[in-house]
Amino acid sequence: MIQDVRGRSDSDGTLEAFQHEREDADDLFNWIAAQPWSDGNIGMWGASYLGYTTTSACTSGNPHLKTAVSEVNVGSPFYDTVRKGGTVCSWPLLCWTLAQSVSNRVDMDVFKGVSIDPLEAVRIRPITAIPEKIIGCRSTSWDMWSKHYHYDDFWRHSDNTAHADNIRIPMLILSGWYDGDALGVQETWRFLSKSPVPGHRIVLGPWQHGLNAWRDSMDLAFGNNAVDYDFDTRIIRWFDHYLKGIENGEDKKPKATYYVNGENQWHTREDWMPKEARLVNLYLDSDGHANSMNGDGRVTLTPAETGSDAYVYDPEFPCGGEGDGFDDGLVSPYKCNSRQIRSDVLVYDTPVLDQDIAIAGPLYAELYAASSAVDTDFIVRVSDVDEQGTARNVSFNIIRAEFRKGWDKPELLTPGKIEKYEMEMYFYGMVFKKGHKIRIDISSSELMEAFPNTNTGIDPYTDPKPIKATQTIYHGREYPSHVKLPVLYGL
Repeated sequence: MIQDVRGRSDSDGTLEAFQHEREDADDLFNWIAAQPWSDGNIGMWGASYLGYTTTSACTSGNPHLKTAVSEVNVGSPFYDTVRKGGTVCSWPLLCWTLAQSVSNRVDMDVFKGVSIDPLEAVRIRPITAIPEKIIGCRSTSWDMWSKHYHYDDFWRHSDNTAHADNIRIPMLILSGWYDGDALGVQETWRFLSKSPVPGHRIVLGPWQHGLNAWRDSMDLAFGNNAVDYDFDTRIIRWFDHYLKGIENGEDKKPKATYYVNGENQWHTREDWMPKEARLVNLYLDSDGHANSMNGDGRVTLTPAETGSDAYVYDPEFPCGGEGDGFDDGLVSPYKCNSRQIRSDVLVYDTPVLDQDIAIAGPLYAELYAASSAVDTDFIVRVSDVDEQGTARNVSFNIIRAEFRKGWDKPELLTPGKIEKYEMEMYFYGMVFKKGHKIRIDISSSELMEAFPNTNTGIDPYTDPKPIKATQTIYHGREYPSHVKLPVLYGL
């Protein structure tokens, strides 16, 4: 059975993204269970936004739902899709929302940026006017989100983490290293890992958002085994076991299956992240001039003497725009050099590696920073630098300073005061090869990921005039800014 969400395809009503999925699924399950052809045992599958609807449906706690398979699921909107890190998400959200707003079916030319110019769209102000100026009509979802800049009951209602205790069924989670919605997958696995319900499993491949379809990503080639020929049959066996009671061993498989790029091998473990993975701190250090990849920023395994680096962030000249390779995508292993050459990007390198270093799991960042503004953004990125000096994205994330203490605890900055920022970054499984370097860079903007923070502390939907901000990143023993790598071996 296929159900369209409200306002899409054959369903009546208006699409109000993320708002009604839990309740509508609960109604559907009760209806199915009451039909004479139903035995009352229901399974659910969904991918991307429908992965969100699947996960949200699980949080209803409906007794007829016995299991679910969630692929590349979009995360809770304030954490991931709409307000990633507290920012206002730009092109990844905008292309989807505009494509859904043209009619009750997705306009793929809008979604792919063929019939509209992505750079033009994200530069329109006020941001509330973008739909009318680009597609000639309002967007119900875009308008709805603009009325709730801060986390409130509106966002809490669609927050799967807030309702995760209602999940009482085993779930199969599927995603990949280059999945743009991986943060949503990480959120789902985080609360499932705390669940007393047995049977949850996760499969992570070297894949983009469309799973199990490539043996390469951009100019990186993987093994022939990167395509998992058991992918679809695994899902069938999963439903056979949990819906039909067939004893096929699916409930006895290892909890985690993941692919390590560079080894080009699959691994299975009893947990994710793997228990043998050690979180190793990579500390920032410099002589005070880490600006750009031509600066003196370096990475050490122990914090050095206290120091700092500074840059000026101009919201009207953000990273990720013209000339910065935005069309490479932001989760694929895009080349980062065009960003890292800028003076408003701080860059820190390890020495050339004398052995392979393998990682598997989410990365984490801990940053100590001060700003001249009352609000701003910070982005931390890790990249893999090869022998030719090409830096390819490994992981990143972004945080809006106002929400550094929690989505529900907004607090503007005191200019000049050093604050601590913590964030979970995208997961990854890979080998940093001998002869390469591991690079960490820090900036305050990524145009095609989030609308630039105006640094004013004013609701960006009201179109405040942006101002420049001087950002200072502190490091050393007193302020040990670092990235945590989930190291399997080699470090």
